[in-house]
Amino acid sequence: MSKLTPYVYSGPDSGVTLNVGTEDKPQFIDVLLRNQQRCELPADHPVTATLAAQGFITPLQESAVADPVPAVKTKTTTKE
Repeated sequence: MSKLTPYVYSGPDSGVTLNVGTEDKPQFIDVLLRNQQRCELPADHPVTATLAAQGFITPLQESAVADPVPAVKTKTTTKE
């Protein structure tokens, strides 16, 4: 199977089933395409090229996806 690359999808909600295997040994993945959401597609797949050419996907830099920042815990003190 090809390595999956992260993209941001911009378009109508949809989904696609891709054959990422070979003709002898097909292997399928289902990808949900939700507007303004991250999706992972094989970079070398024809469907990926088509979505990119139509402007529906933009490559996502892994460094751009930050880990969630934990809530800041504040210590409260009371004056007596």
